[in-house]
Amino acid sequence: MTRKSRLRTLTSLVIIGACVYAISGAVTLLRYSSTNNVANDAAGVSALASYANVFPVGHLARQRLAQWASQGGSPAQMIEPFSSLLSLTPADGAAWLALAQAEASAGMPADQVVRALAMSSVTAPSESRVMTGRAVFTLQIWNSAPAEARSVFVSDLLWDFANFSKEQIAYIRAAVANLPADARKRIAADFRAAGRRGDRPLRELNLPASEATP
Repeated sequence: MTRKSRLRTLTSLVIIGACVYAISGAVTLLRYSSTNNVANDAAGVSALASYANVFPVGHLARQRLAQWASQGGSPAQMIEPFSSLLSLTPADGAAWLALAQAEASAGMPADQVVRALAMSSVTAPSESRVMTGRAVFTLQIWNSAPAEARSVFVSDLLWDFANFSKEQIAYIRAAVANLPADARKRIAADFRAAGRRGDRPLRELNLPASEATP
């Protein structure tokens, strides 16, 4: 075989490989599209989760899963799809938070809920959309939240308070007002210890600006 023939053969193989790759991607897109169209229940969403880490549709699958979760089936229906998603994308802090919320709503054991909540803070310690949701949710499970989760709650408020909506702040204000006195004192003390960064949360949540304030 001459050099020219070898070059032609190599070029042909490259073209054939590119075509196979393109066809494979097109088939994946078609299969994903078919699955996406029926992802309206737990079984369909579970099938969709299998595409969460598949090129070139992984990001589309993750977005669709998040959309489904926000629109929500029952909490119990959300647990398995998010567990499947997290087995593929374990660093997704938003998915960990969604799993914790689903488990809490479904009445799962508190330690299981807290583990998922803790993973959200490990994987998304400073992601705004996760911090706001995590703070609100932590208040909802305050009685079963360990000291570490309560500390993360204070940190999320301190570092992301500007991104909380008026409705979220109003909810947090009301929820904090219903906490035991010692819990409110502890939160206020943590805010005061943060200096100027803690001024707005103290003011907006009607917490004392000084220890002597009743």
